[in-house]
Amino acid sequence: MKKFMDMLQKYLVPFAAKLDQNKVVAAMKDGMVATVPVTIIGALAMIVTYFPYLDKFAPNVSAWLYNNVSVISTVTISMITVTIIVATACGYAKQLHVEALFGVTVAFIAFFMLADFSYVGAATTAAGEAVESVTVTGVIPLSALSSGGVFVALVTTIVSIKLYAVIQDKNFTIKLPDAVPPNVAGAFTSLIPMFVVCVVFAVIRDLFALTPWGYFPAFLNDVLARPLLALGDSVWAIIVIIFVQQLLWWFGIHGSNVVRTVWGPILLMMMTANMEAFAAGEELPYIVSQTFWNVYSGAFFFSIPLALLLFCKSARGKSMGKASIGPAVFVIHEPVLFGLPVVLNPILFIPFVFVYILQFVVVYVLAMVGIAPIPIAEVPWTTPIIFSGFLSTNFNIMGALVQVLVIVLGVIGYYPFIKALDKQYLAEEKKNEELTAEK
Repeated sequence: MKKFMDMLQKYLVPFAAKLDQNKVVAAMKDGMVATVPVTIIGALAMIVTYFPYLDKFAPNVSAWLYNNVSVISTVTISMITVTIIVATACGYAKQLHVEALFGVTVAFIAFFMLADFSYVGAATTAAGEAVESVTVTGVIPLSALSSGGVFVALVTTIVSIKLYAVIQDKNFTIKLPDAVPPNVAGAFTSLIPMFVVCVVFAVIRDLFALTPWGYFPAFLNDVLARPLLALGDSVWAIIVIIFVQQLLWWFGIHGSNVVRTVWGPILLMMMTANMEAFAAGEELPYIVSQTFWNVYSGAFFFSIPLALLLFCKSARGKSMGKASIGPAVFVIHEPVLFGLPVVLNPILFIPFVFVYILQFVVVYVLAMVGIAPIPIAEVPWTTPIIFSGFLSTNFNIMGALVQVLVIVLGVIGYYPFIKALDKQYLAEEKKNEELTAEK
């Protein structure tokens, strides 16, 4: 075990730290974090719009909510890519010393330069005659701005701003006298770099027109998005991700932040796809998503302070349980992770990694068989556990009960290890008492 830990300390921890500090990774993280208020607002609007059984008891109110409130979900969740482009562009532009306004501008230019400006509709009537489908050109389909556009947005934003920065750093710009107002000078300074971005992405658009995909988004969806989404919803892949996350946490690195740097866009796409399917009355395409992860994983960690309260006899164990149980209710686990500590604690290494995996597998299997509801609506991450399971699943009591189940499972899994730790604490306290008595 010691050799294994030394190897991780030597290779995994430095790699994770380097990944977390990477400029591209940091910019993508900015993009993901910025979606939190947008998705929560959209989710709350969706909860109100599709309030359970309201269409049965108050159909007029239900219809009014659908016609007037659902638009909030449309301009937030269904246009999530807009938020990601702005946030990612601002973060990356700042790191490359590009003015944020021009960074956002070239990011949108690049994104739309590669977009398909057409929409294929279902069967309809045109000029009084029935047609099987209709194609509308010269429009930006809402689907291009929803979850399906996330990967395209990230790629085009990073590449376009990097290209802009390279041209700017080479001083291929138009420079005006110092007497010219800064806003005017800045506009002319950006002219050549922005022109190069436009030309490069126009060429890319034309090249993809010669391929079977026709457009870059279709290509990226086939070769990257679909495989990653399939991987992201695979229980085996997620077990590996959890293993890495918990290892990093045990070493004192924010494991969730590190793995979500790569996994975050996938989780976000699955979450918005589920929300869109729910709004359309369709079957949810994914089990795991950002909401699934946030809602159930908060209950996973709660098992630690609860086990301390239930089983510890030492003053240290009981006081740590009392101090950390309150924050843990609101999904704040740093007090127990660093105060007990769990970090670098050899006694708690096995449950911290493998009990978490067991809890996840149980929830995943229950979701597969239809017992555990799949959370739809994203709630604030500090929403108290139990209530978060009820609210995020559109008021399904099973969401709360599954959280209770995994907490109980976690407490049972931690029991022998917490008792061993408590025994160590008791021995230390007894020794301290004896030393104090001798003095």
